[in-house]
This record gives sequence, C-alpha cells and structure tokens, in this order.
Amino acid sequence: MQFTFALFAAAALLTPVYSNEITPMSRRETGIKLESCTTSQQAVVEAAVQRAASLAKAAADAAINGDASIFEDGKVTYNCGNGTTQSDCGGNGVLAYALSGNNKIVNCPSWYKIVPAIDDCGGTDQGLAMVHELSHMNEVYSPPTQDFAYKYNDLVQLPTEQAVLNADTYNLYAGAIDLGCQVGESKGVVLPDWMVTEIMNNNSK
Repeated sequence: MQFTFALFAAAALLTPVYSNEITPMSRRETGIKLESCTTSQQAVVEAAVQRAASLAKAAADAAINGDASIFEDGKVTYNCGNGTTQSDCGGNGVLAYALSGNNKIVNCPSWYKIVPAIDDCGGTDQGLAMVHELSHMNEVYSPPTQDFAYKYNDLVQLPTEQAVLNADTYNLYAGAIDLGCQVGESKGVVLPDWMVTEIMNNNSK
C-alpha cells in the first residue's frame, strides 16, 4: 500500500477553500460547523481550522494533488468542548477525540494549552491535532484512520500497512512538509525511508 495524501481526508475536505494563494476563510467555507464554543474558543478553533487547511493543502501538493470531490459544507461538526473536562476525554494526554459515527470532533481542555503552530519537527500543534482528528472521520476518509501509535518514535516502528492507516502519520507528514524536515537536519526528526521517498519523488515532479 502506498502512502499518499491524494486520499487524505483533511486535504480533500479543506483544500477547496484555497486556489493558488491562501485566502481568509469563514466557518461556512471550511465545511466544518462549530458548536458549544465560547467567543474566545471559536476564534482559536477557526485559526486552527485555517492552519489545518494550509497544512493539508501543502502536504497534498507535496504528494499528489488531493481529490476534493468529497467536500461538502457542514459535513463535520467541531465541538469546542465548552464544559468538557479532561476526565471526560479519558485522561491527561488526550487533546481531542473523534466521534466518527456522528462526524463530530470534540476538543479537550488540553488542546487549548498546546501551541497554535510548531517550530520543531516531530511535534504537534492545534492545526496538526485537527488534521489527526479529521483523518478519523468515516465520512471524509475511507477507511478512517486508527491510533496504532502516537508520537514519532513509535510511529516510525510501524509497518507501512499500519502507518498509512495511522492518524499520527498524517500529523508527522504535514508537519514535516510545513517545516521542511529532511533526513540529517538538526531539527530532531529522521523520517522513515518510505516517507522521505514519497516527499522527494513528489517534490521532483
């Protein structure tokens, strides 16, 4: 099975917002409905949606142009988590969770504590966490990704067949494209050979 962002749900969901240049977008244009948001939460989530769209588009362009045919307004509902406690989310390490059958993503309090945009390879931020959760949505990515491994060190140990169906793979790939992470750089991440090959092959097209 070949790793490709052509099939990546977040790219397919969010890419239509952009043409050749990045433009501001509204909630309606993203295809994501927001619910249970305070005013400040709404602003933060909307900024993360824009970052997720930018990350997904860049990653899709670096691989193979994504298919936008499944884009539909309001397909996914994004719950800001107003009133949600960290224990509701299942523990301290959970940033957000996806309810694939309901096409809903719910933020946890810890999501608001991570940075809006990373500057080190291998980390996560609000936009990358959104990319992760969007890949779990059955309506926008088929088959939906699972959580075989979290974080870089565990992810790179997965066989390719699992890695392409692992949600954090897409975080790592999108973040690597965004920051220009390559093998041997001092940014702290060495991508798996198959991922580097995919990036290099598609960057040379």
